[in-house]
Amino acid sequence: MLARILYIVLVVLAAASPLVPPDAARANGLDDPTRPVVPAPAPAPTAVAEPTVAWQLTMVRVSRGDRIAVIDGTVVREGDRIGDAVVTRIDSVSVTLEHGGNRELLTLIDPAVRRMAQVDPEPTAHRRSPR
Repeated sequence: MLARILYIVLVVLAAASPLVPPDAARANGLDDPTRPVVPAPAPAPTAVAEPTVAWQLTMVRVSRGDRIAVIDGTVVREGDRIGDAVVTRIDSVSVTLEHGGNRELLTLIDPAVRRMAQVDPEPTAHRRSPR
């Protein structure tokens, strides 16, 4: 009885094993489903783009006699240079730079956030209820 079970198991295993050698199977387009997927190599870059200058305005202070801003960690005043740009104007929430004949406006607040603040400048949690 045990010999008969062993015979059946061997017949089933023999039937399940491929009759074609693995190299021949791959040549016929049959891949091993247990083999890990190898990602295709990334395409080589064709051209290197020039980096654009992106300044980060982090602080502005406007007082009666002084206007200062912090751009990329550097304290600047109107007329100062940062890189090859000149600070032409400092306002309460923005700085205007002139760079290569172009003007660039740096703002502290993203324009989308500024529009939201104009719609509802005072949150409802801070409003006082009428008595």
